[in-house]
Amino acid sequence: MITEAFAQSDILVEYDYAPWKRALDLAAHDDHHGSVGWRKTKKRQRYFLFSKPLFTVDTVFFYNKSRPFDWARIEDVGHLKIGATLGYTYIDQLRAITRQHAGKLELAPSDEVNLRKLISGRIDVFPCSKSVGCFILNTQIGLPSAKTITYHPQPLRSGPIYLLISKNVPNAQTLIEQFNTGLLKLKESGRYDHIMHDCMKDLEKLSPTKIRQ
Repeated sequence: MITEAFAQSDILVEYDYAPWKRALDLAAHDDHHGSVGWRKTKKRQRYFLFSKPLFTVDTVFFYNKSRPFDWARIEDVGHLKIGATLGYTYIDQLRAITRQHAGKLELAPSDEVNLRKLISGRIDVFPCSKSVGCFILNTQIGLPSAKTITYHPQPLRSGPIYLLISKNVPNAQTLIEQFNTGLLKLKESGRYDHIMHDCMKDLEKLSPTKIRQ
């Protein structure tokens, strides 16, 4: 989606991959133009311009099937040992609730590390994008370990994610406008729906529903 939207303005995109928080730091202070897949916060708006929304993401609690888990209110998880990935916007909320209810928040550099901690029983739950968590379980962790993990269907949060362009980039506003124009063209042509359909189809092949069985 990012590549094709920029291609509408003949802009070639190159990607570097880094742990979540490191990726944001590189985009804000290094020679990278931006980063993809972030929620909008006041702090991030100080350093970045935000594109139009890319799509909506659900964050859910993953947990080990050997430790049945249910929740209705955020207070219900306050007594647990919760894994969290550095850079995620939910950290302050979960830190406060675990302090109030004698739980514990453990930070890790990546989603994969947290999922492996779930598998080994070192944490009780881990909030993560449903699609990202399922993707990691099926492609980076794999069977049989992945089958020990499932997720609760109730979202901790649901909302759009964005492309971020660093305000340090001289033509940042132009890049955002070019991307937004390209994204609109993808939607008007039907290509956006095709891309999203293929992404969801690929995730279905990775069997997120089977993880819940």
